[in-house]
Amino acid sequence: MNRIVAMSIRSQLFLIALIVAIPAACIIIFSGINLRNEAMSEARIQTQKVADRIASDQHNLVVAAQQLLTALAQLPDVTSHNAVGIQPILSEILKLNPQYANIFIADNAGYVWTQGAQAKPVNVTDRRYFMNALASGQFSSGEYIISKAIKKPVLNFASPLKDKKGEFIGVIGVAFNLDYYGRTMEKLEVPHRMNFLLVDHRGTVLFRSINAAQIAGNQDRPELFMHMQSKTDGDTFIDRGNDGVKRFMTFRKLSLKGEALPYMYIRVGIPVDMVLSEANMALMYSLILFTLFLMSAFFLSGLIGKRSIADRLALLKMASKRLADGDLQTRASDLVSGGELGELALAFDGMAEQIALRELSLFDKTAEQDTILQNAIVGVAFVKERRFSRVNRKMEQMFGYDRNEMDQLSTELIYPSHEAFEQAGKAAYASLAEGKAYFLELTMKRKDGSCFWASLSGQAVDRSEIGKGSIWILQDITKRKRAEEELHKSEERYRELVENANSIILRWDMQGNITFLNEYGLNFFGYTEAEIIGKNVMGTIVPKAARDGADLERMIEGICLHPAAYEKNENENICKDGRRVFINWSNKPIHNVSGDYIGILSVGNDVTYRRQIESQLQKSLTEKETLLRELYH
Repeated sequence: MNRIVAMSIRSQLFLIALIVAIPAACIIIFSGINLRNEAMSEARIQTQKVADRIASDQHNLVVAAQQLLTALAQLPDVTSHNAVGIQPILSEILKLNPQYANIFIADNAGYVWTQGAQAKPVNVTDRRYFMNALASGQFSSGEYIISKAIKKPVLNFASPLKDKKGEFIGVIGVAFNLDYYGRTMEKLEVPHRMNFLLVDHRGTVLFRSINAAQIAGNQDRPELFMHMQSKTDGDTFIDRGNDGVKRFMTFRKLSLKGEALPYMYIRVGIPVDMVLSEANMALMYSLILFTLFLMSAFFLSGLIGKRSIADRLALLKMASKRLADGDLQTRASDLVSGGELGELALAFDGMAEQIALRELSLFDKTAEQDTILQNAIVGVAFVKERRFSRVNRKMEQMFGYDRNEMDQLSTELIYPSHEAFEQAGKAAYASLAEGKAYFLELTMKRKDGSCFWASLSGQAVDRSEIGKGSIWILQDITKRKRAEEELHKSEERYRELVENANSIILRWDMQGNITFLNEYGLNFFGYTEAEIIGKNVMGTIVPKAARDGADLERMIEGICLHPAAYEKNENENICKDGRRVFINWSNKPIHNVSGDYIGILSVGNDVTYRRQIESQLQKSLTEKETLLRELYH
């Protein structure tokens, strides 16, 4: 959607016209596809009708021939082998039936003893029709041959001749004139360029309606013949014929009773190009008209877009440029009127008036802001390309410059060195480029060369474009830095004192967890800092058997509320190796600036040796008192 919005108005109008035209294009293409489908369906129907017609005619011809041969077989001259008597009859039949090339009779040895055509006698024992009639005893078919008698291509059929005992005594056959099928084709009135093909059981072409003389006797295309053989009855399909032309094809099979193979395949075809040419032409014309319509729509869209929208927008653009240049008196409604763009021009004029009022108000606010800026207690600088564009009075005073003396100078003049200037700029502007604020404490240089500590914070005027400049706020923090240095020194002295003390210094929080133990204490108890920090005093340096959790809480409460009572306190403690020691503890509570207790500070000294001496003295005194009592008594 963003890409569409980013397009020009004329391009968007073109896109709208194209979107509107898409359904029409789809309808045209859909109609063209339907026309093609209807044409293909009609072609299939036509080929099926012609194939069925030829198959019916061929069936009738064969039935008629079979009836003729059956009738001739009953004549006395045939049964008596009277060649002189039967020959004229056969000749007359040939004259009356042009579909027959010859009618002949052969004995059981295959020798032709009479025939209707004027030809020499031949032997037919090697012919298929003779062998099939001899084997089956039924009306049988032959195959494509060049007749030995008449020297013409023929297709023979024969019926067996039998004597009164039913013994085979020969055949009576008829040879079909293959040229006759061309005249049959003329009677069918098939569409132009429709072709039909007759093929025998071996795939040899008997006849083809187109270029019959050139292809008769040749083998049919193997793939087509195998396809016809594989189907049970017939089929309609699309394939290339023997001449390479792609056709809609329908084939039929013709068989005789008692024969395993069809004696003839009839295939009718019509070129695909011829079938689809009319539908393709209609689709092409429709697409040409659609293209002309679409180009006209594009032209009108471009013309309307330019005159009604683009040109008027150009006027609005010119008016906005004049407004941007400061001409607040410009009026777009004088240039563009009417329609939504006219309303936009009126809104534009209203915006110009509002800008004029805001300019006046902004002038007053700018003066007010300038007063606040100049009286600010911190230094403020507007920087562009690392040059001072504007600074306030406090900034000039902080660095010792006169008014406007820093204007347009490089910001390097307030850094103590060029290296410091480069280092600070590299870090600061990398942060500003990412849209982040930047803060740094560093030493800066006054005009007289003296340096002081300052806090520096900055932010880009426009986070999306660092080149528009940045605003920086500076504050002198020299006093705070000195105080921090003194505090740091004090802390160092305190740490040195604590670490070098010959007493145990222990700090623990309000839950009894150890937060600090000095070096002397670590060595005394036998722990490392990592081992003891965070551990509870209970069970670490105070034996668990001596106090429980309740005692710890009472002790912490007592130290906080009655510190004098815990000023001196001797306890038995335990070291890491299990040694028991006596320590004289001085405990004081620790609180924060708000007065809340945050922990306990304990300072301890080892009194184990003293306790041992006292114990020994006490034992010695006890023994002496016992001895004296015994002496006096």
